[in-house]
Amino acid sequence: MHFLEEDQFVMRIYVRQGDKHNGRAVYHEIIDLLHDENAEGVTVFRGIAGFGHGSKVRSSSLLALSKDLPIVIEVVDNEEKIASLKPKIEETFVNGLITLQKVHAAMYVRQ
Repeated sequence: MHFLEEDQFVMRIYVRQGDKHNGRAVYHEIIDLLHDENAEGVTVFRGIAGFGHGSKVRSSSLLALSKDLPIVIEVVDNEEKIASLKPKIEETFVNGLITLQKVHAAMYVRQ
């Protein structure tokens, strides 16, 4: 098993499922950008409920049939890479929030 342990940064990008950029979902645009920029690790989470600026609750309940659920894109990489990615991501925003956090990461790879 290979093991890597070091300080990294996590950037969390909060958008809405229905937000569009260049005719595509913002989160898809961001994923493609992160892939093209060789980000180390990216995961997308779709929320089942949430609210943000404006306090409008968005929910996945069958009655609401919301297509505007919260999406969180989490990127783990070194500080320099995160700093270079952030302005590129901001260009895709309709509405959004970015948080940055220093973390201690331990990666395990079994071959």
